[in-house]
Amino acid sequence: MMNNDNQEISWEELQNLWSSAASNKQISLQMAGLLQELKNKTSQFEKDLIQQDMDLLKASWSETSTLVSEFETQSIHQDLKRIKRWIKKWLHYLGNKE
Repeated sequence: MMNNDNQEISWEELQNLWSSAASNKQISLQMAGLLQELKNKTSQFEKDLIQQDMDLLKASWSETSTLVSEFETQSIHQDLKRIKRWIKKWLHYLGNKE
């Protein structure tokens, strides 16, 4: 990963930002409720299809992970930078709103 003005992105850093948010518990509860609602509305047939897709993706990942180009890697890196900046702004906004 590149280090541009201390903007190196890591999943741990994003997770720390998210978990330190004041409204994290409320958001987590809402997400848990939404996930439960989604699970309740998903038929067993759909669940089986999703599981089959996940199994297929997991099995083929080792073969396809080496096919990711440098351009795609850099693009993902740039997207993660944008996401990190947006999360920081959003958390700052929520902190000032309360």
